[in-house]
Amino acid sequence: EYEINVQYYDGNKLLETHTITAQKYYSANYRPANKEGYTFKNWVDANGKIFRGEVLTESIKLYADMPINEYTVKFVDGKTGSELFKETQKYGSYTQKPNFIPEKEESTFLGWFERNTSTAYQFGERIDRNITLEARWDTNTYTIYFDENGGDEIFDITEEFGKAVMSPVPTREGYTFDGWYEEGSDVEYNIYRIENRDVNLIAKWLVNDYTITFDSDGGSYVPSITAPFGSILTKPEDPTKDGYDFMGWYE
Repeated sequence: EYEINVQYYDGNKLLETHTITAQKYYSANYRPANKEGYTFKNWVDANGKIFRGEVLTESIKLYADMPINEYTVKFVDGKTGSELFKETQKYGSYTQKPNFIPEKEESTFLGWFERNTSTAYQFGERIDRNITLEARWDTNTYTIYFDENGGDEIFDITEEFGKAVMSPVPTREGYTFDGWYEEGSDVEYNIYRIENRDVNLIAKWLVNDYTITFDSDGGSYVPSITAPFGSILTKPEDPTKDGYDFMGWYE
């Protein structure tokens, strides 16, 4: 019997030497210490052949097959979670801000964020893990401005694009509301959702007609008067009644 050496290397660095009896089966059970950013896979001989165990008759050098880790930087839609694109980077490289800027209708891109964070991701981080970054947008807001045109105050509406809204109905003494119109348009504007623009609307009014009916209490007939709200009326001729003096009109 004689002794031989099994030497374990990481590259050119000798990690450990095992002295064993030759012509006996030897299993490479030795595991190197963890090395940040690398994952140990196998021991290989000088020819790159994987060594799992065999009967050895002479000394041997074994080398750690320990490739550098690769990580995925994934870019996803922050609302749907669908993948937009991804990159594979090696340990120790640095994240780079993509030239690609995702677009969404009537939205402003806010940036890339890690999940469950409120601060935009700062590119240039040293990669040592898988990273998922989600695109976030701020939906554009637009305003509907109301000119009540003599009616009671109506507050302007500012909401996100596409949001459903209800048409407010103003009131005005002596008038009936006849809809909202854009200036210069004779087509009523249908308020149901926020468009991708600010809108200026003016209220259209129809003046009400009112009727004054006269009860002469047995006197001569006095015809009723119908006129628009706010009209200045001419007093009708006083009625007559035998044996009575007319004193005036009362509600």
